[in-house]
Amino acid sequence: MSGCVNATGIVAMTEVRKSRRSLGLASLLYLLLAVVELQQAEADIYPATEFPQDPVAQFSYSPSAPAIGERIQFINTSTCFQGPCTYAWWFDWDGDWEQPDSTQLNPYHTYWDPGIHEVMLLVFDHSCGGSSIDGASVEVQWPISIQYSPLHPAAGEPVCFSASFRNTTPPYTYKWVFWDYHSCPPIDTRPSPCYVFPLRGTYIVDLRVTDADDIVGSATSHIVVREGPTELIGLEVVQVIQDWRNSVPLIEGKETYVRAHIRSTTGEAKTAKAVLRGFRDDEELPGCPLEAMNSGHLVQAQPAGMYDRGNWGHSLNFRITPELVGDWLKGTVRFQLEQDGYSYIEFRDPGNDGSVTVTFQESPQLKVKFVKVGYRDEDRNYQIPTSLQLDELKQRLLAMYPVASVDVAPHGALPFSYLERPDLLLVLEDLKDYSKDECERTGDCSRIYYGALTNEPLGDHTSGVTHLNANDSVGYIPKGDFDNGRNTHTHELGHCLGRLHPRRKEDSEGPCGSKKGHDINFPYYIYFVGGADEGWKATIGPMGEGDEDLVYGYDTHAKLVIDPMEHFEVMSYCNPWKWISKYTYEGILEALPGKFGAPSPGPPLGVSTSGSGDVLLVRGRINLDSDSVTFSPFSLVPDAIVPPAERPGEYNMTLLDKDGDLIDSLSFEALECMPDGPGEDERIGLFVVAVWSDPNMQEVTIDHNGVELASIAASPNRPTVEVMQPNGGETFAGDNVEVRWSAEDADGDRLVYMVQYSPDNGISWETFSIARSEPNITLGREALIGSEQGLIRVIASDGFNTAVDESDGVFSVANNAPRVMIVEPGEGTFFAGNQLIVFRVLARDREDGPVEDANIVWTSSIDGEFGYGEVFSWHADWFSEGEHVITATATDSNDLSGFASVTIRTSWMWCDLNLDGAVDLADLAIVGAQWLQPPGSPSADVVPYWGDGIVNMRDLEKVATQWLEGAGP
Repeated sequence: MSGCVNATGIVAMTEVRKSRRSLGLASLLYLLLAVVELQQAEADIYPATEFPQDPVAQFSYSPSAPAIGERIQFINTSTCFQGPCTYAWWFDWDGDWEQPDSTQLNPYHTYWDPGIHEVMLLVFDHSCGGSSIDGASVEVQWPISIQYSPLHPAAGEPVCFSASFRNTTPPYTYKWVFWDYHSCPPIDTRPSPCYVFPLRGTYIVDLRVTDADDIVGSATSHIVVREGPTELIGLEVVQVIQDWRNSVPLIEGKETYVRAHIRSTTGEAKTAKAVLRGFRDDEELPGCPLEAMNSGHLVQAQPAGMYDRGNWGHSLNFRITPELVGDWLKGTVRFQLEQDGYSYIEFRDPGNDGSVTVTFQESPQLKVKFVKVGYRDEDRNYQIPTSLQLDELKQRLLAMYPVASVDVAPHGALPFSYLERPDLLLVLEDLKDYSKDECERTGDCSRIYYGALTNEPLGDHTSGVTHLNANDSVGYIPKGDFDNGRNTHTHELGHCLGRLHPRRKEDSEGPCGSKKGHDINFPYYIYFVGGADEGWKATIGPMGEGDEDLVYGYDTHAKLVIDPMEHFEVMSYCNPWKWISKYTYEGILEALPGKFGAPSPGPPLGVSTSGSGDVLLVRGRINLDSDSVTFSPFSLVPDAIVPPAERPGEYNMTLLDKDGDLIDSLSFEALECMPDGPGEDERIGLFVVAVWSDPNMQEVTIDHNGVELASIAASPNRPTVEVMQPNGGETFAGDNVEVRWSAEDADGDRLVYMVQYSPDNGISWETFSIARSEPNITLGREALIGSEQGLIRVIASDGFNTAVDESDGVFSVANNAPRVMIVEPGEGTFFAGNQLIVFRVLARDREDGPVEDANIVWTSSIDGEFGYGEVFSWHADWFSEGEHVITATATDSNDLSGFASVTIRTSWMWCDLNLDGAVDLADLAIVGAQWLQPPGSPSADVVPYWGDGIVNMRDLEKVATQWLEGAGP
């Protein structure tokens, strides 16, 4: 056949492309050589000549192994260079070209006789008379089908096969081929063999049957083998602590995790995957199904003996928050673990359907005010907590306590500033004065106050101090994130909520050295043998009642599993890191309604409702062993709105005039301080008693059981004080506001001062210093609420008598931009494929409080604006690939903005196994090391994205393809 000329370049390229197409997945080496050959061939193609070219006949057909009566489509892939061309088909060619069976471009044909049928295609180009032919042998088989049982086999489980067919002549011979990634696939010639697939995946099984007439039938089946065998041994719903029986109460609206504990019943790790659904009153909740937060949404289930409940990666974990999922955390909810066809999970107990029903209960909002305490250390460096440190204390508290939210009053104030590292009892005494002052002025008398100091001293020291059932506590913020003092504030606040140090009845001291304030009913202990750990320790739950009762926890802030063998009761002194026990958790939950629930109508117990005006705070400390009393300087609360109220106690206070006549008498409590650390031998009680300020009052006495312990008398003259700056008309927009005043005392008494700021022309006041001895103070402007009606008030005390002055006129303080801290994601984190990323920010404005979601904008340095609000989720492959500077910007009602940023990396291509920024030979080496094995770490099981439990040719081809394409973030 002639008449047209063929270009050699085109022929070479076609042959190479045929070679690549026939390669399939046979070998990575052949793949690479073919690509090189193709690239070289395409580079060497010469321009087509001006000569006409012969057509090229070519076709394929489908299905490739047709059966009797099955319709076959012949697909014309010929090339006609000049045209027009005609096509002639012979479906049973016997050498006769005269009468074709079809002249269609892509004809159909059906065979009714089994055997080999020769098919020919003739292409004729009418413009130049050139032609071309192509032929193929089509083997038509008799019908055959494959059956197997079980239909959903698990890895390691025998699968038995059989075949059915008709219209054949016995006897038969069988050839079963099991393609399980062996280089030489196993072959079985039995009619009904059984085979065990050792690993999870999709396998091809081929069958070829030949009858007595040499007529052949064949079939192919794809067998989906689940991971197995694995079993669900526990479904744990945890917020802070939990056992597998889910006996620890759950709080409505609090961040929750469901941990599906799945264990391999063989001696090796098995891949398991499932989704979670939620139901209330048998109605499915919005947002179902919920995928696991594990990488690839799956877990490598460990065998018994290797499974570690303390390892977060050994369970399948689901994160549930109101912001991300919706209304799942309310009332009674049934969580259902549902398999998605990926893995095979047995349920351990008969009748277990993989679900758990739990009830979420309401809990009052915890009200705390974190107060900055500043001082100069031994090197004269000024130490004071930052606002971000105090924000993190809130997050730690929220992670441990049985509450869904924590109401933290603004902590921009600087109430205490000491010339040297203070005695914590002194700080606690000042803090009681501060909290009592705020109670009388604002009516907010239930809030707990925590005075925070930074840079905890080394060696033996007192890390915190408070008293039982009180509203005040003090403690250090530790230097390290994960040392023993990390949760000092949760320990001290626990005392405020009635919790004591644990102690066994038979011991004189508590575990790890506590000497006082003991609860002998604490139930959980474990004995450690050897070294510094030897002895009894207070644990976070039962330790000897079986796995289901073993209490573990999860720190949602530190993202850390709380192992009961490594973390001990928060109310104890046991190192290295403390966490809340089931006993303490339930005790605090019980105490919260009485502390922060709705106030009862009418005045509290012991309140005198007569009188109005200024309130005097009489304060000091009592040695409870010797009954010795030391008075501290009294302070004044001008225009109090809460009548003086004291809970009756065993001590009595008497107020006398200049003639010794009685003005008032009342009893009060002196709450014993509980220092945590050395110095516990002395029993010290502090008191701050609110009484009506009476100009006739000249003496205060304290007695106990009818015996006078101490008295203090007023000096003849009251002090005087005058605010000098700011005194009206000033505008402050810089970093600091300098406050100065002058004061005198005719008796020569030492004066101390309380400094307060009002942003609303005296309607409300905020305290910035207590018992200050210098007649000036520098306030950071960002600590002040922005206002055009600012006032400063100074209250001077000579120890008994007080004097007050405030600015003569209002002044202006510039508005503050919001303060922003990104909680999630962490700095430098990497995300790939469709991995879920949670974005969470703390954004608070000094004037507005929490910034509304609509005014929080998230941007990427690559993709621009992508989200809004305090918390939301995003997928890595929704971003462009690369390094993103993620910025959260919060804007207040005055259009001032604050921001925070973190850097993350994202990649659509998850084949950068070692995360070095490129897919290269190092990643192929990882594939080779895990070849035909379950994936290791980092996992080379990349196809599909979530993996199929084995590293095989699909994974190799994916990594190789991305390498050849020059893939890289």
